[in-house]
Amino acid sequence: HYIDAYQSAPSAPDAPEIKASAMSALWGAAKRAVSLGANEEAQRYYEQAADLADEPKIKAGLLEGAGRSASMGARPQDAIAFYQAAVDLFESVELTHNAARVRARLGELMWRTGQGAQARGLLESSMEVLLNDEPDEAIAEMANSLASVTFFAGDVDAAAHNVELALDIAEAQWLPEVFASALITKSFVL
Repeated sequence: HYIDAYQSAPSAPDAPEIKASAMSALWGAAKRAVSLGANEEAQRYYEQAADLADEPKIKAGLLEGAGRSASMGARPQDAIAFYQAAVDLFESVELTHNAARVRARLGELMWRTGQGAQARGLLESSMEVLLNDEPDEAIAEMANSLASVTFFAGDVDAAAHNVELALDIAEAQWLPEVFASALITKSFVL
């Protein structure tokens, strides 16, 4: 209802509030769709919400959500486009941590689609940026992804270093999903 109300009178005095409500409702619908595994619907809701977002940081976050949904829904080309748009927006407002995190997601997707060399480059450059920040879940996930990519590229030493970093952060910050995934990666390395 909010979307129709905004589109019917975008220059009305209360249009900004209606637009914000429409964006919020679409964001909520996207989250619900994700929780139900309805990735195509989630992607569509994230896209619509991003179209309504004025603030670059929020728009970038919504585009990242659309990218995740597209990736989970086996639409890699859509995901790559959304991730790249999110990276560009995060960089435009100097949110380097966020941009590096999304660039890492892009690298993971490229690795899964057979673009190993490009994936490794993106992950390594993102890791360089993020290692200057406080260790968090994004860094742990990225270290684990980089460990996988480097292992399958035949660089076992780099894989061992990165998986240990992922395990250290995941254990210290109680990130059980990342920890379990990094243990699996470590089993390959060993």
